[in-house]
Amino acid sequence: MNISINDNMYVKEIFRYCPHYDEIVKFNYNYDDNITDKIINWYRNIVFSFDNSDISSLNLLLKIDSSIYFYITNRIFRKKIKEELSNNLNMLENKQFANFIINYVSDYQNREILEYENSKWL
Repeated sequence: MNISINDNMYVKEIFRYCPHYDEIVKFNYNYDDNITDKIINWYRNIVFSFDNSDISSLNLLLKIDSSIYFYITNRIFRKKIKEELSNNLNMLENKQFANFIINYVSDYQNREILEYENSKWL
């Protein structure tokens, strides 16, 4: 198997926009957790389908990476996503999932901040 310099540069560029790649693909989850398995496989497949010459694609990839990282590191959020996807696993088979997870993370984090600010004592 020959890897060209261009291939090596492509991989480096992609990984620059996926700083959590190793942590995500090596995430340990329960054997029977089909949703997490599908999410990680979706992520693994989509990462290398991006065009590294298109900056807007790479910015989307960065958002996907941080969203999936949030999924694997936040147990409560992971549970909520699993509840959302339990009735709609087909979403993971298209690029629509990228927008779903990015928007869901953003909404979740905004709600979390609002709840924290509202619960502060003055």
